[in-house]
Amino acid sequence: FNVNQMEMVGSTSKVKVAVELGRLGTYSSADGGWRGQRRYIIEKDNDTDHISSPALQDIAQADMGDWRHLVDFVAWAKKAAPAKRYMLIVWNHGSGWEKSIRNDIWLRGISYDDETGHHMTTPDLGSALAVVGKIDIYASDACLMQMAEVGYQIKNYATYRMLNCLARNLTSD
Repeated sequence: FNVNQMEMVGSTSKVKVAVELGRLGTYSSADGGWRGQRRYIIEKDNDTDHISSPALQDIAQADMGDWRHLVDFVAWAKKAAPAKRYMLIVWNHGSGWEKSIRNDIWLRGISYDDETGHHMTTPDLGSALAVVGKIDIYASDACLMQMAEVGYQIKNYATYRMLNCLARNLTSD
């Protein structure tokens, strides 16, 4: 649904929107019922039921919970849509610095991969941004990411930080 909202605005000659979308095959039969990960440069359209932007890269299986995969995506996006300024939004489930344990693993971080069970810990997010290099805006569309501990991990790598962004209503103004 979020990608279809982005397509309502689309990319322009001044702003390019690069997206990596991962899904399980059981998630939806829309758009061919595909599974895995796909990378797009979002194009404008008004069809809110189907993604019409062409998939520029199809990845059979990637660990969306591995911070190195985020680094790979950002490198791809910078090459596919070079720009003077960059904004990175990571959206998925988030647990910030939650003090809960499951199977002796502290649950804190973002980008939970439903197939592998992995996620990026809060320090992993900082590691990813250290490799990516300075970006202008970092935003999370995920719960519990507005914590000081998260801000600390990314403070040196993003000029502006929106740690609990809810990008639900995209408009073309």
